[in-house]
Amino acid sequence: MSNTETQTPINFTLTKEHIKTVCKPGKGKKTCAYLSGGSNGLKCAKFSPLMNIIGDRLRKKEMRAQGDNCDALLGEILKQKAELIGKKAMNIEKMPTIEEEGVVEDLIYNKGKNWFSIMFKPTKSSAYAIGFSTKSLEITNSPDSITFELAGMGAFAGQLKISL
Repeated sequence: MSNTETQTPINFTLTKEHIKTVCKPGKGKKTCAYLSGGSNGLKCAKFSPLMNIIGDRLRKKEMRAQGDNCDALLGEILKQKAELIGKKAMNIEKMPTIEEEGVVEDLIYNKGKNWFSIMFKPTKSSAYAIGFSTKSLEITNSPDSITFELAGMGAFAGQLKISL
């Protein structure tokens, strides 16, 4: 891609068909717990700041909807994994202080263990894995980057930002 072209963000859109067949509103326990409503209609709250709140309510059996029906934005990112390999990335941590530029070497998702890893190759050192529990993973997607971090912790606990 040339410098004059712009990358569109990886998009996860709730289509009417997806809502009906995957999210299953009105189906009691089968309804996806992460299906949320807002002023602009239905949205997916998985991998958003609301994910931990919803997870707590699920564990306490406070919700009728109990489904975890898809991989949402993470699923779309994994479908486009080849497009992200080799992209510039920045690993930022505040405790201890780390700021390293490098590139993405791989994305690995172990759904059974609720674990997502990014193989990161810093410019000045050896490659290493940056891992996140998917139970507390927050993903922010913008036109110029995708940021992975622990929900609510930001760079304090580690943040990897991939430039698009």
